[in-house]
Amino acid sequence: MQLWASTGIRVPAYVYVAGGRSTRVVTVRTSPTTVRSSGRVKAVYRQVVRRAALVRTVTPCYPTPVPTAVALPAYVHAGQRATGTVTLDCVARTSLAVSLTSSSSWVTVPGTLTILAGRRTASFTAVTKAPAVGTLPAFNVTIRATRNGKSAARAMQVRPEIRAFRAGDRFTVNEPILTPEGSDGWVRGTLRITLDHPAPPGGLDVNGLTVPEGATWTETTVYHHPYPPDSRVTDHLTITDSAGNVLVHEDFTYIVHPAP
Repeated sequence: MQLWASTGIRVPAYVYVAGGRSTRVVTVRTSPTTVRSSGRVKAVYRQVVRRAALVRTVTPCYPTPVPTAVALPAYVHAGQRATGTVTLDCVARTSLAVSLTSSSSWVTVPGTLTILAGRRTASFTAVTKAPAVGTLPAFNVTIRATRNGKSAARAMQVRPEIRAFRAGDRFTVNEPILTPEGSDGWVRGTLRITLDHPAPPGGLDVNGLTVPEGATWTETTVYHHPYPPDSRVTDHLTITDSAGNVLVHEDFTYIVHPAP
């Protein structure tokens, strides 16, 4: 009798059933797997085919899992956070702890990362610091994951910080195209306000509109009736931070254009 099996399942190529008997025990072996998978075993005898399904469950690690990879972004700017991932060589049967270290005092990571039972990966946050004065030059940091004497590491570049918007910084506005809003003469356009530096942690309030942390612009709809004289509009802009400090409080003028 000829035997055949799916990938990851091993059976003898042939098996013999002794005369006078109707059964024969066959050893089926499976390869380790990190994901649940299905397969088949097939027996063929004189054009008669019989099939049986077999499911391979996730193979637990023996004696214990160890880290095989650390994933990180290629770079991060000083003062920002980066998300990393540690991967084990196979799935843990019980929750376990992996030690994390950073090669630089400017980048901190949790001392211990817990990977839950039944999982191969877990994520962590690397926090970068920026100097209180001056700019930190670009450098590489190595994050290492260790368990049971085995470790995996990954390097990440830390680039100079992106300075946040502050009092005295500038902004620009676009020249919106105004289109008819209805039959009563009102016209409408989109006004974009762009900052020359990104919003700090907590974001900014720009005339009641929110610019989230790290973003540099916001948009609002403007209405006029009819088209402004000389196609110029003067408006007022107030920018405050999350603590309520006023960073900008001034008038500005922008040019509008009628729709073609």
